[in-house]
Amino acid sequence: MSNLKTEIMTVSNEASQTLIRFKGVWLEALGFSHETIVTCSFNNDILTVKAHGIGLDVYQSLVKDVRQNKQYLCQVLNMTRYYKNEPNLIIEGLWLTRQGFNIGDIILYKAGCKNIQIKKLDIAPIGFDTTKEATYKVIHVQKTSKHGKIIPRIQIQGKWLNDFGFHLQQSILVGYETNGIQFTAQKGKKEGRSNSGTPPHINMGQNLESPYIQLKGAWLIDIGYNIGDKLIIQIKQGIINLKPLKDTHLSF
Repeated sequence: MSNLKTEIMTVSNEASQTLIRFKGVWLEALGFSHETIVTCSFNNDILTVKAHGIGLDVYQSLVKDVRQNKQYLCQVLNMTRYYKNEPNLIIEGLWLTRQGFNIGDIILYKAGCKNIQIKKLDIAPIGFDTTKEATYKVIHVQKTSKHGKIIPRIQIQGKWLNDFGFHLQQSILVGYETNGIQFTAQKGKKEGRSNSGTPPHINMGQNLESPYIQLKGAWLIDIGYNIGDKLIIQIKQGIINLKPLKDTHLSF
C-alpha cells in the first residue's frame, strides 16, 4: 500500500471509550459496505483492517482465528447522516488501548481495496519538546480572501482554548521560528495592530461558535505556509507551538 495517499485523523472519545471511526460512501467503494464483517490485527506498529464479506458463514469462518490470534472483530453498519445512509466502521474499546492507541493520539492511515492500514504519528522527529505532557491537534492552512485576492489563513479555534489559558480579553505574543510558530498568552489586550508583515502580537477573536487565534495574509506564503498545508499544534498551558507536517512525517 506504499503508493496510496496517507491521510491523518485523531483517535476520539465516545462514552469514555477509545475510538477510531471511519465513515462515508468512500468505504463502499473499497469493499466496506453495510454489514461487512471486518477483522483488525496489530503487528509491527501497524493496525491492519480487512473486509471479509457479509453473512453468518463469513463470521463463523473467522471467529476462531480472531480469538486465537487476539484480533478484533467488528461489522460495518449504516448510519443516517443528512437524511442519507452511509457506512460507519468503528474500532473501539480496550482492545484498541492495549495496542497503544489512546484518546487524542494523531494517527495516519492508508485505505485500499478491502484494506486499511493505521499507524500512530511519531511526534519525536517533528521537533517538539516532548519532555512534558501535551495535547496535539492537526489543522490545515485555510484560504480566505482580502480585496478580491485569495490569501492563506492559519486559524486555531475551539472552546478548549479557554481550558489552556487563552481567553478573549487577552493578547497573544507570536514568535516566528525556523520550523514553526509559537503563540503565548499574555495579560490584557494589545492596543493597535500590525497592518503588514509578521505581527508580533495579535488579539484573541471570537465568533458565534468559539474563540480563535488567527493569522492571515500573503506574508504567510513568504515564511513557508501555503493553502492546504497540514500543520500540527502542541498545546500546553498558556503556550501553543505550531509546526508544519512534512511528507517525511506522514510516510509509512
